[in-house]
Amino acid sequence: MVYPDAWDAADLKLGIWRGRSARIEKVVEIKSMPSGNSEFVEYAFLIQSNSARVLAGADHTVSPWDESGHAELNNADAFVSLSGSQLRGAVLRTPVAWYYVDGEMVRVPVLVTFDIQSDGETVRATKHIPRTLITTALAAGSHLFTDATFDPDAHPETSSVDGYVERFSAESWSSLTSGAGTNSNDNSSNSLQFRISNDGSGNPWQVQRPIFTFDTSSIGSGQQIDSGTVEITYGIMSDSAGYSSNFTAALVASTPASTTSITDADYSQLGSTELATGRHAYGTTGARTFTLNASGLANVDPEGDAKFGIRDGYYDLDGNTPSGTAGEYIRYEPRSSEHGDAAELDVTHSAASSFNAGYTVNANPEGN
Repeated sequence: MVYPDAWDAADLKLGIWRGRSARIEKVVEIKSMPSGNSEFVEYAFLIQSNSARVLAGADHTVSPWDESGHAELNNADAFVSLSGSQLRGAVLRTPVAWYYVDGEMVRVPVLVTFDIQSDGETVRATKHIPRTLITTALAAGSHLFTDATFDPDAHPETSSVDGYVERFSAESWSSLTSGAGTNSNDNSSNSLQFRISNDGSGNPWQVQRPIFTFDTSSIGSGQQIDSGTVEITYGIMSDSAGYSSNFTAALVASTPASTTSITDADYSQLGSTELATGRHAYGTTGARTFTLNASGLANVDPEGDAKFGIRDGYYDLDGNTPSGTAGEYIRYEPRSSEHGDAAELDVTHSAASSFNAGYTVNANPEGN
């Protein structure tokens, strides 16, 4: 449901969907500069808990409240807890605003403050949007929006997962890439392994592929995916094999047997169709974005899951055989959900029928 001009110069777009559980989704779409001359434009909403508190930090173990019941978070996520539980509550992913330049999404972190209300059970969360950011978005011919983010669960998983699969074997390159998996891990505290390694004779004998799934059931029935990105944060890279000029990360579909665990057999469950408009070239750590193409958008199920994986483009997908010397390797490793920098899926969607609701989703994988 759309509430036009719910705020000065901004619409409120609200949805309640029943996927695996009921969710309330809201987004503020700023269409023009709101009145006033303050540095920030503020939009607030309320979250109720049996015992109001906010937990922050990579593992949601830090309480950022001051003595007055106020908390301030910038470029970080938070967990508004139900009765102090880390398992029940509302996850607010790192709050961002976004706009578009020539069809490409530009995301900017924004400040959110939390204040416990007098009843001791309600938290008032306020987004502080810089006017300069609104000016920039409008100058680009875009409206300014809030974020819509999904992340894989950390271990123990409940509705989504990330991890990696691999194959060790001294054999031909075609057999190595098409054979069965020999190892897997969905509880890595650091990175999702992504590499090619040579054996003692200089022949490739190890291939590792990351897998990550997202619970997108909160989008709900009757919706179409209009655009989307997958953001990967690469934390480790090293190359002793001279493969770096060709080694790339290509986004593909995955079909693991389970959306909450990864097994050796899932090594053969990564597709060969690329789901993004380009590949990530080796050589830069930090956050990098895949923009979903038509096949990538079709891979997001509004009532189910979105399942992705990464394969090397030049060697693994295109079939070029690596050559090197004994013990050489190349690795380019995405951060895992256990580390705290999980892959993120951002989507915008609209009603598939003639009525266009025009809102996006703000949800967490657990469906709270």
